[in-house]
Amino acid sequence: RVRHIFFLVSRWLRLMPILVVALLSSACMGLNCAGEWKWYVVFLNNVMQQNACVGQAWSLAVEFQLYALTPLTLRLLYPRPGRGAGIARCTAGCGLLIAALIAVRAALPMTDSVE
Repeated sequence: RVRHIFFLVSRWLRLMPILVVALLSSACMGLNCAGEWKWYVVFLNNVMQQNACVGQAWSLAVEFQLYALTPLTLRLLYPRPGRGAGIARCTAGCGLLIAALIAVRAALPMTDSVE
C-alpha cells in the first residue's frame, strides 16, 4: 500500500510541472482558467471540467488515472490468475456498452460513409 502511494506521488510530481507550465501559458494568452485549475491538479480534468483551458491535458489525466488503477487491478488479479479472463471480458463488455450508449445519446453515426 505504501509503495502504491509513493508510486502515485512520484507520477504526480513527474507530470505536474509541465501541466503548470501549460496552465500558466494559457493564462498568459488570456484564457480564463480560474475555476478549472483544481481539476487539473487532481488529474480529473478529462471528467469534471466544463471548458478546457488546456485541451491536450486530457491525455495526462487519462495517463495518471491508468497509473492509479493498474496496481489495484494487478493486486486483484494476482491471487487468482483465472479470474483475469472473466474480469477482462466484463471490462471489455462494459466499455463497449458505454461507447454504444454515448453514440446513441449523441446521435453519432455507427459507421463512416465513404463516398
